[in-house]
Amino acid sequence: MRLIHDTNIISTSSSGYRDCLQQQRPLVSLLSADIFLLVIAHPDDECMFFIPTIVNLISTTQSVFHILCLSNGNYEGLGKQREKELHNAVRTLGLDTHQVTVLTDFQDNPLLDWNDQLLSDCIYRHILYILSVLQGSVAAPSKEGQHLKTLTILTFDSKGVSGHRNHCSTYR
Repeated sequence: MRLIHDTNIISTSSSGYRDCLQQQRPLVSLLSADIFLLVIAHPDDECMFFIPTIVNLISTTQSVFHILCLSNGNYEGLGKQREKELHNAVRTLGLDTHQVTVLTDFQDNPLLDWNDQLLSDCIYRHILYILSVLQGSVAAPSKEGQHLKTLTILTFDSKGVSGHRNHCSTYR
């Protein structure tokens, strides 16, 4: 059974939009997904780089919105505090904290590239988790041909916006 009809990946770079045009997929269709998953490297990335996108999607769509944070930002030993700040930020945006997952699988370090395969596996498992939680609204097509739900992943561009190596790893 195939649970995801269409998975789109949009980065913060203009090349992501250019790819949509080259594939003759209008950007509007990418932004009309049923589920959005923002994948960030650290707490505070949502505010520093994605606030306009988050606010726009929350206010203009009926989509489900989730955030996957790949580390707790513990580079300077402040991981627990930064997790709390992330949860406070998403509450301010009108999201529930259960829509945010903070992993501790990866160490925040501006000089460290994360393992692409481990990163990919974590993101994939999280997508499966989201689909299982939303099982009632995300299902296989009915016999009448009902379409499957779409998932759009939002993340950094290849340069990680700021050049931070963890951000760059998140893109790959």
